[in-house]
Amino acid sequence: MLLIDLIFASLLRLVDLVDVENRGIWVAGAGGIEKTENVIVADGRRVLIGERGLVAYVPGYARWPYEVHLVVRAHLGALPDLPAAGRRALGSAMQRVARAYDSLFGVPMPYMMALHQRPTDGRDHPQAHLHAEFYPIMRDRGKLKYLAGSESGAGVFINDTLAEESAARLRQRM
Repeated sequence: MLLIDLIFASLLRLVDLVDVENRGIWVAGAGGIEKTENVIVADGRRVLIGERGLVAYVPGYARWPYEVHLVVRAHLGALPDLPAAGRRALGSAMQRVARAYDSLFGVPMPYMMALHQRPTDGRDHPQAHLHAEFYPIMRDRGKLKYLAGSESGAGVFINDTLAEESAARLRQRM
């Protein structure tokens, strides 16, 4: 499974040339997240949050040891499309993820966060799906995840952790 995740992750970099998440996970239309995502939720081992119209999980193709994706279950393209209650729930879930990171090693965890939403060029982008991705840069207390030259040069990340184990550690901190 790790080899498949590695190959999948390398292909993602090619697809990311379009700034809309296009990993075969999101679908256009009122159906929201497609079957692939529902399998993650049904399995549950990588899920951190599954409530209030949101799912936070550690993806099987994670590039960082404690990477988390926070997805709005309804197919919405941008933050303004989310009702006020949904925005509050999203903010609360983001805080829970950040606090779990800080609790994980007993020190504040540095991380990057990307909020993906539809482009603002005024055109329709039905493939766009609102979600956030967290990239924490620590792999253990006092140990940063450094990229090897091949990771940076080829865009292929090597992650020596299992998504299910990372999710279990983070879940204990939430």
